[in-house]
Amino acid sequence: MGFEADWLALRAPADQRARDPGLLADAEALIASRSKALVVDLGCGAGASVMAISAPGANWRLVDNDAALIARAEAAAARRGASAERRVLDLAAPGDGLAEAMSGADLVASSAFLDLVSAAWIDRLVAALPDRAGLYVALSYSGEMRWAPEHPQDEPVRAAFNRHQSGDKGFGPALGPAATGYLAETLEQAGRAPRLAQSDWRLSGERDGALIRELTTGIAGAAREMGIDVEGWLEARRGAREGLVSHLDLYAPPLATPA
Repeated sequence: MGFEADWLALRAPADQRARDPGLLADAEALIASRSKALVVDLGCGAGASVMAISAPGANWRLVDNDAALIARAEAAAARRGASAERRVLDLAAPGDGLAEAMSGADLVASSAFLDLVSAAWIDRLVAALPDRAGLYVALSYSGEMRWAPEHPQDEPVRAAFNRHQSGDKGFGPALGPAATGYLAETLEQAGRAPRLAQSDWRLSGERDGALIRELTTGIAGAAREMGIDVEGWLEARRGAREGLVSHLDLYAPPLATPA
């Protein structure tokens, strides 16, 4: 599974349903408390954070390595009446680019991105996060899947997929399902007070059939790379009646309020 615009559009309704409303409200309250708040969206893609977060009067800094996706996110911001600044940046690159991208932020946000990165990258993120900024990281895969009807290969495929998620996605060895927990621990060590909540995809074959087919094709491809025979599983899963894919949201408030 990649980050093509079609995939991002296909998953968008499931993402919107899954976000934890309480942590989303915390992020929105922080923005509302600041005059002309700056929201920095790391790995902005086609604008999932822009479309989810209500931020009247805020300015957005859209950060991604794909200029075409940034343009889509910018259009989403315009539809919501928000101004946006483009920042084409390889977030995996060493140096000060990440810190510079977050400079002046009131809120740093990210959606469906954290599970791709390494522990070292999270360390860099937390070290560079401005004291004045809150952090809102949504929809990070957390390792669990359940499908109905059940299939004998459900658990072997899930385990193989999770092993695949720990490969290098361009940021060093990815934490995959462990990423949100590691981020929470690192924030706590830095004196922050992160809060976590489930944001699971709850899929229905009738409503989400196209997403289930694309998702299970990607899962099967990853499991196949790990040496699992997936053909019978994939055929069964494309017609799944229901599915649950676990995700976590995280919000950490600022360390300090700007004067």
